[in-house]
Amino acid sequence: MPVTRGPRRPPNRGASGSQRADLLELFFDLAFVAGLAMTSQKMAAEPTWTGFAQALLALSTLWAVWVTTTLVTDSYSPRSRPIPFVILAAMFGVMLMSAALPGAFGDHGLIFGGTWAAIILGRGLVLIRSLRGRQEQERSVRALVWNLGSGTLWVVGGLLDDPGWRLAVWLVALAADYIAYGFRFPIPGRPPLPQYRVVPEHLAERYQQIYILSLGELVLISVLSLSHQPFSAHRLATFGTAFLTAVVLWWSYARGARPSATPSSRPGTGPGWCRPIRTPTG
Repeated sequence: MPVTRGPRRPPNRGASGSQRADLLELFFDLAFVAGLAMTSQKMAAEPTWTGFAQALLALSTLWAVWVTTTLVTDSYSPRSRPIPFVILAAMFGVMLMSAALPGAFGDHGLIFGGTWAAIILGRGLVLIRSLRGRQEQERSVRALVWNLGSGTLWVVGGLLDDPGWRLAVWLVALAADYIAYGFRFPIPGRPPLPQYRVVPEHLAERYQQIYILSLGELVLISVLSLSHQPFSAHRLATFGTAFLTAVVLWWSYARGARPSATPSSRPGTGPGWCRPIRTPTG
């Protein structure tokens, strides 16, 4: 008699043996760096308070994609199905959101907001199915409940024609996403979920990688900006300032991430949501 197989269940990262970041995770970071570049272009194209607010919301949304995806790979082995598909789907979503970012408050609003909604809802459904029969499934179920609410707001905001109303609705949706992860998806009448269990070695490496890649984006934008314009004293001074800024940012991080600050080998606890970049190693 043929045996019916259920969905493959991803092992916890601690059980898989490896505490290091996987190459697929670094590959995913490239999409986030592309989003940083598009955010920089939007801020340069619209140097107003409204443009800054729109760019900051877009950046915060892309950061939410990165953090939530990193939390998934910190909990489950990225080499076991369906986690690689979850990472690649999030990567495609970030690329699509980045491409739509310049027009996120224009004609491409539904693409930007709808893609983020699809990422969080699709990931929730996949994890619920994969974690069937495990305690971790309850967290995914609660996340899906919250994401249904915030995802609806992201789609509704994308359908609005007025950029001001779209910004307001998306700010509410983004706040709901941050609150949900920060307070571990509270549900009235249900006991609170336990603290997030994190692998310090893995999170430290992930934050180091994204920090260095972000500095690389700053260097790349500086070089491209100078190469497309005639050289002048003003532009060279701006280029030098950008370089010094990158050096100072790298130096301040390198001093905090010195080898003496070794993380504990035991899994830690924390939301992992708005975690400062130097926290995992300090």
